[in-house]
Amino acid sequence: MLTGPALTGFFAGWYGADVPSAGFQKAEPPLVACLVHPVLHTGCSPPPPPTPPFAPYRRAPRVSTRPRPPPPGPGPPGATPVSALNWVEIDLGAVRANVRALRGLAGAAEFAAVVKADGYGLGAGAIGRAALDAGAGRLCVFALDEAQALREAGIDAPILVLGPLRPDDAPRVAGLGVACTLTRAELVGPLARAAAGGPPIPVHVKVDTGMRRLGPPPAAAEALVAAVRAEPALRLEGFYTHFPNAESPSTDGPGEDGRHDTERRFARFLPLAERAGAPLRHAANSATLLRFPRMALDLVRVGAGVYGFGPGAAAEPAADLLRPVATWRAMLVQTHDLAPGESVSYGGTWTASRPARVGVVAVGYADGFRHALSNRGAMLVRGRRAPVVGAVCMDMTLVDLSDVPGAAVGDIATLIGRDGGAEISLQDFAERCGTIPYEVLTGLGPRPERRYIDAAATPGRA
Repeated sequence: MLTGPALTGFFAGWYGADVPSAGFQKAEPPLVACLVHPVLHTGCSPPPPPTPPFAPYRRAPRVSTRPRPPPPGPGPPGATPVSALNWVEIDLGAVRANVRALRGLAGAAEFAAVVKADGYGLGAGAIGRAALDAGAGRLCVFALDEAQALREAGIDAPILVLGPLRPDDAPRVAGLGVACTLTRAELVGPLARAAAGGPPIPVHVKVDTGMRRLGPPPAAAEALVAAVRAEPALRLEGFYTHFPNAESPSTDGPGEDGRHDTERRFARFLPLAERAGAPLRHAANSATLLRFPRMALDLVRVGAGVYGFGPGAAAEPAADLLRPVATWRAMLVQTHDLAPGESVSYGGTWTASRPARVGVVAVGYADGFRHALSNRGAMLVRGRRAPVVGAVCMDMTLVDLSDVPGAAVGDIATLIGRDGGAEISLQDFAERCGTIPYEVLTGLGPRPERRYIDAAATPGRA
């Protein structure tokens, strides 16, 4: 170890510093000596603790589920938020209207609103309460954690967990008072033990009719039902399946009497459900209910329809019956005037062919505005379409405002929804992205503020 004069020489040789040989008593102590070993230098005091470069992290507050009217401003009336550069307006009045309309199709069947994936990205608590207000009898989630979040939010309505469980989840199922999906016999014992001494756990047995996800094949379903019935601590409440092709335009095959694939699968499911003897037989999701309402049976599980759209071939009937729930808007934060030949954004993939005005909109792929929309998407500004130009960035996107007279910083761009007489529907947006509406909504990032409104509007798209 270097000490005394040797240490002094070490510093002097390494840094070329004028370091005295005795006691490190120079009036202005060498910086390196202080940093490497400040207590060796009598002219240095121990360094203060480092100052953090930013304030400590604080969890963002929960967004209120109570509607709050925004102040007036540029763009569509009532669209400007107090803060946030891009936001999603969620019309809880439309949720209630959609549930009522779909309940009309379901007849006497119980209505279950699917609020998995945090209510398709729009807020499970707010969507769930609105659906229950409109007559939904229960909520469906995928994961047990999602059911717990609803309970912690004060929702005490019946909840069905659609996803798989681990054996060690059984005590939590019993504690939360939720119904669970049973797909394998190994879970019967843990669930029965967790319910011992308390109320029976309601169980829904799921059978696989071709989706090849959860559930035993039809030949093994009866054995699973028998295992449930043999346990007094379990109550067989439901028996269900999920069809793979209900939203497909047609999957008819030769020699199948021309019937739709879903009708054939339903015909095979029905006798299984009858033999199971569960009070709630269910097979209808949104597409099945919209296209084959006679398959409602005792309960319908509706996701897409609650949020105002129908998947695939169900899009047409949904458009006539349902109201869009989500509108996505963002602020125009800067404009640029370009000469012909000038390009924009990463890689310069768009070049002005004429004198052009472009605008910078505060939304990007981190928010869920897909990179696939580069040079192919559009937004609405002042009621006119403004094409996306150049590459979509993580936080910002550029649009061509050349054909939008008067566009200025502070205007509001509509990404999904209406502005005046123009509209970009959720379906249109998804098709431009090369994806489906489900992925668009669940792919919204945490940054867009969710704002709950209760707009008075007529049903349908008009």
